Amino acid sequence: AGDKAMGLRAVKDLCESVGQYLDIMKIRGWPFQDKKFVCEKNQIYGDFEVTTSSGDYLEYVMLQGFDKVKDYISEVGELGFTAIEVSDAIVTLSLKDKMKVVEAAAKANFKVIRETGNKDVDWSKHVFSVKSYLTDIKSSLDAGAWKVMIESQGLCEFQEEINKDFYHEIVNEIGMENLILESPGEKAYSWFITEFGPDVNICTGSADIFEAEHYRRGLRGRRCVFGLMQAF
Repeated sequence: AGDKAMGLRAVKDLCESVGQYLDIMKIRGWPFQDKKFVCEKNQIYGDFEVTTSSGDYLEYVMLQGFDKVKDYISEVGELGFTAIEVSDAIVTLSLKDKMKVVEAAAKANFKVIRETGNKDVDWSKHVFSVKSYLTDIKSSLDAGAWKVMIESQGLCEFQEEINKDFYHEIVNEIGMENLILESPGEKAYSWFITEFGPDVNICTGSADIFEAEHYRRGLRGRRCVFGLMQAF
């Protein structure tokens, strides 16, 4: 899920309400906030055993060189983050450079979430190569990534239909235990849960946590409890 500049009371309320169904929270906006505030926020999530991720700000840092990347890794550790996202949805990096960053974060004892996929391209002309995704995913896991998240844009976001064959090929080859499927809304996460089972790893918005849990428990969906109940 994503924390979009939530206050400390809101964070505690969320964790008390749905913390048992929440494994990872991506913190947004933290570079623009007071360090003490960010540390306190990470502490609250930690108290509820929720892993906190530093988000996609690393993409900006990677453009400034590997020394800045090392500084970034040190800073997020000091602030109490327990996971680092390594993505290249906007920037263009070689596979070697991306894996160098993954290795550095893993060696610093972070859970590394490698996000693979692109944003802001012409999806009508873009060809999703399963082979190139598999190369990236396998290289990331070999370099020490904890999970690899599949960027949703072009696959299940901004599309009329979910690219179902793509997801099945990736999951069948890699295994769900190594993946997180980004889910921009109910259409996506309900399909992921239906297709890959209740234990599928999904990334969705904070407001969708409870609804997704309904699908996991069979209380929503094509053959849910409510759909099967005819009469007393």
